[in-house]
Amino acid sequence: MDYQDMQTENAERMQPGQYQPAAPETRSSGQSPNNMATASLVLGILALVTFCCYYAVLPLGGISILLGVLSRPEGKFSGQAKAGMILSVIAIVLTILFMVIAFGWAFGMAGRSPVRNLPVIPSIPDMTGGLDNLLSIFIRIPMGGGR
Repeated sequence: MDYQDMQTENAERMQPGQYQPAAPETRSSGQSPNNMATASLVLGILALVTFCCYYAVLPLGGISILLGVLSRPEGKFSGQAKAGMILSVIAIVLTILFMVIAFGWAFGMAGRSPVRNLPVIPSIPDMTGGLDNLLSIFIRIPMGGGR
């Protein structure tokens, strides 16, 4: 059988309208996808991106570490779980460092005036005496019908 005969034989087998089932995909490593490890990685990335927002980092980082620990099936961490946990720990450490610096700066500035070398603003003069003088002008105007 030569090449042309094989092509015509394949074409005869596959008529238009016939359904050919797709071959199932197989993983070369034989491992199933670990969704908890993937979620740990995604939450670790989100925690690192939002490290300056302490109210977002602590829940994201904590959940990421928890999912990373729970994702190990036989006591062995996958690469995604390791990466997620490492990113979460880095984000939490950066958040704590950021908060220490911010509070240290705020407490250091507590006794100091944040604005220096401002000109002294003169006090506003008392104008209540001028109101009496203004009203005295109206007293001098003659009232009544003029002759």
